[in-house]
Amino acid sequence: MTSLKAFCVGLPKSATTTLHLALTRSGWVSAHWEHNGDRVGKQIYRAFEAGKDPISLLSDCDAITQADFIANGVSLWPQTDAVLLKEIQRHHPSCRFLLPVRDPVKVTNSICRWLDLQERLVRFGAPGLPPGEASAPAAIEAWIRSHNDFCRSFFQGDNRFLEYDVEAPDAPEIVGRHLGIEIKWWGVTNQIADAPTTGGPSAPRNWKTVIRRRWRRWSGGRAKVASAD
Repeated sequence: MTSLKAFCVGLPKSATTTLHLALTRSGWVSAHWEHNGDRVGKQIYRAFEAGKDPISLLSDCDAITQADFIANGVSLWPQTDAVLLKEIQRHHPSCRFLLPVRDPVKVTNSICRWLDLQERLVRFGAPGLPPGEASAPAAIEAWIRSHNDFCRSFFQGDNRFLEYDVEAPDAPEIVGRHLGIEIKWWGVTNQIADAPTTGGPSAPRNWKTVIRRRWRRWSGGRAKVASAD
């Protein structure tokens, strides 16, 4: 079994896909939302609830860059779960934890425009964001700020933790130093215009089809270097 090297505790639209592609193109095996035909979050909680290492069903992975899953009445957010994070630390004592951060206003705007993510948050909620509250962008922004503060408090004084600004020009160097690898690619993925939003869930779309199409395009080509998704 491979010992997990890195776990991303960032929320959606905080450049987690950029991190995933950067690690993959630098030679690591990274699990992002789905791995080996199943949702990453489901695999983590399946093992955790069975009393096993939460990463035991993802034992071929060097990194997990998106563990959350929200759809069909299921809302799983491992990066917000202190008990689960402690179990990962216990089973993988050398694992590095990464918190990519953007301006919470920009993250909120991206969430409200990314397929039907806001609608799913409204319907199913998330830890710290009860069902219904995500209809107000201000509530999403407060949730993002609260999660970042939770991570800073939970990992305070832990040199395995790194918070980094995804829009900083030296972000790939900072991440590479923290992980002890050379980052061979860094760029923009899932890019959405950060225009102001006035509230209300985004219109439903066939998000699975869109993701598949965009993923084929991203994985087969190069993205321009800049800030993040």
